[in-house]
Amino acid sequence: CTVCITALMFTPTPQSMGWVMVVVISTAVHGTGYGLPTVSPNLHKEVVWSKNGAGQVGTVTTTCETAGVPAPVNPALVGYNLEAYGTMMLNTFTDTAFIAAIDALHPGALRYPGGTMSNVWDLTKGQYVPNVTSFGFNWATTPGYTKFVPFAKKINAAPVGTYSAESFVNALKGKVSTVIWDLNIYSLNVTEACAQIAEVARLHASKAGSNSPLYLEFGNELNFGSQGLPRFPTAEVYITAMKPIAECARDLAGPAARLALLSFKGPWAEGLGKSPLLSRFDALTYHEYSPSVTEVNNMPREQQISFVAGYSRAMLRQIVQQSTSTVGRQLPIWHTEFNYGILSGSTQTFLPDLEFGALHGIFHMARILAAINSNGSVEVLQFQTLAHPVNYSYYSHTFHQEMPVIRISHEPNRPDLALVAGTGQLVAHLSHLVLTGDTTVFPLACTGGATGPTILGEVQPCIQAAAFKRPGRATYALLNICNSSATLDVDVASPSAVLDVTTYSATDPGGWAPLPTNASDLPWAAPLKPITAHAAVGAPHATLSIAPLSFSLHVITVV
Repeated sequence: CTVCITALMFTPTPQSMGWVMVVVISTAVHGTGYGLPTVSPNLHKEVVWSKNGAGQVGTVTTTCETAGVPAPVNPALVGYNLEAYGTMMLNTFTDTAFIAAIDALHPGALRYPGGTMSNVWDLTKGQYVPNVTSFGFNWATTPGYTKFVPFAKKINAAPVGTYSAESFVNALKGKVSTVIWDLNIYSLNVTEACAQIAEVARLHASKAGSNSPLYLEFGNELNFGSQGLPRFPTAEVYITAMKPIAECARDLAGPAARLALLSFKGPWAEGLGKSPLLSRFDALTYHEYSPSVTEVNNMPREQQISFVAGYSRAMLRQIVQQSTSTVGRQLPIWHTEFNYGILSGSTQTFLPDLEFGALHGIFHMARILAAINSNGSVEVLQFQTLAHPVNYSYYSHTFHQEMPVIRISHEPNRPDLALVAGTGQLVAHLSHLVLTGDTTVFPLACTGGATGPTILGEVQPCIQAAAFKRPGRATYALLNICNSSATLDVDVASPSAVLDVTTYSATDPGGWAPLPTNASDLPWAAPLKPITAHAAVGAPHATLSIAPLSFSLHVITVV
């Protein structure tokens, strides 16, 4: 594959007194088996590369350009599922380890309660609903839910309200701007479901402010028989049952409400598309756990890292395309669960030596960049999952997926025992940089001769990028999924600025480390070992390098 040389130019204007992106130029150089890049003195011209020993010479030019209208950063694209926390783990939302984890990760959004248990959860009480529902079936004996019975006994033994939506919001104290409310419309009837909407609408109005959307997700994976039966044998039955609940949501929350239906590929999505009721909803949810272990393991080791790093962009684009073609119209996607694929019945995944390292963080970061560059096609993005316990043996049932970004001790209020994975460290770096202040994001698309591996039938660009600006500071993120180095030329119009660069190598194994003492002191020293560079810069430009198979953050600050 080839690799991009990207030039991002930021110029301060008298109108903004900040930074705006003027132009982005990129050229392509050598790929695997090729020599070090030979860079033309003028990046506006072509770059020539030659293959080592082969005497072949070619010319390739690639351009990175703004690919949409700049907009405020959407915090819902940088989020996590609670899932286990508050519904399986006994730690409360006021636990100092939980608060420390939120401070460290600095997420833009959290999904409450998140996951399968949402379908049997009463968010007003913060407890599992009674086993026998008002529909007459016993959820505790229904396939897909029996594994939560041991957790239900422990959670429901706590005082009513301990794990409620109100306790959750109050504990956060505004630390997270956005909540994705995963509603129980499976085991609660219309009256009960509307009561929970009334509760979250009240919390939204009092805590979140009227300017932010109220995200209401209508159930979790009810398209799967193990979770949807006996109530929802088809999508048609499901969407018909959602009609009165959607009506009360509009009445209770007004225009702030964003309503998302469960979607998936195949007959379920086709059924939604045939219903005239679809127009009552704003978005479709989609979950995806891939690539599969077999898919990655069948590749040579030298190709696996590039494939995993580039997979998120390909998959998210496929989800958007499949949803539009299957449902028959384009609705924004809420990608409310995603992570690596695992072997059925196990916790085994691919590249186990890098499972909690930078590559896993790059996999997450690439999905964020792809969502930003979707120009609104992806509205919500939530990684699976936030936290699991440090000591699994304390629990009577193993977790279905053991790839969290945080591990918290079951002992209450022990932030000193909490651990963060390299996955969380890398994404937290971006969160701290762009989810503060008045930040605008610029979607970027890199096209042309610079290409990476073919994934899901589409050739991927080596460089995947987005840029962020706020008054006096420009931050841009570059993901290099190719096994080649690149030179980055950044034009600086200000006579006095500083440039800080942090590079995370995809081969950094990371692991687990204690939470940082000061999470805003970037980059963190562990568990990943990023490479940093700092320099005083000024007009006309600064030149730096991008390592092969890496994610790097470049921050220009006016001084």
